[in-house]
Parts: sequence; C-alpha cells; structure tokens
Amino acid sequence: MLGGASSICHGIATFRNRKSVAHGKSEGYVRPTADLAQTLNHLAGVISVLVIQHTAAISVNQDSCQSLCSLGQVIDEQAE
Repeated sequence: MLGGASSICHGIATFRNRKSVAHGKSEGYVRPTADLAQTLNHLAGVISVLVIQHTAAISVNQDSCQSLCSLGQVIDEQAE
C-alpha cells in the first residue's frame, strides 16, 4: 500500500514540476484548473496522514515487541 502512495506522491511532484509556474513557463502556458490543483493538494494531504499513521503503528508494534522480549528475558532469568 505504501508503494502505491509513493507512486501517487511521485505523480503529484511530476505534475507540479511540469504544470506549475514555479519554474517559469513559455507564452502558450495554460494553468491547471483550480479544481485539479485542489484535488492534488488534498490527495497529498491524505497520503501524508496515511504515512504518519502507518509510521506510528509500526513504532508502537516495535515498542510492544521490545517490551515482550524484555519480559521474556526476565521470566527466563527467574526460571534459572
């Protein structure tokens, strides 16, 4: 899923570089419509939230695993 999110982000960045006025444009340049720009902006925000949530979930799972491993070591030490 995160691979797909990465592809979408790459597409948004490519679109921005080709269609925005950030890099200067020639005479025949036509700006993207406002609804397209707004859609891309919202899509980038949604992907950012997705990545943050998945990163937090992975972090919590790693912390849980480390806690369980520590608990296992304590139990092993007590058994000896």
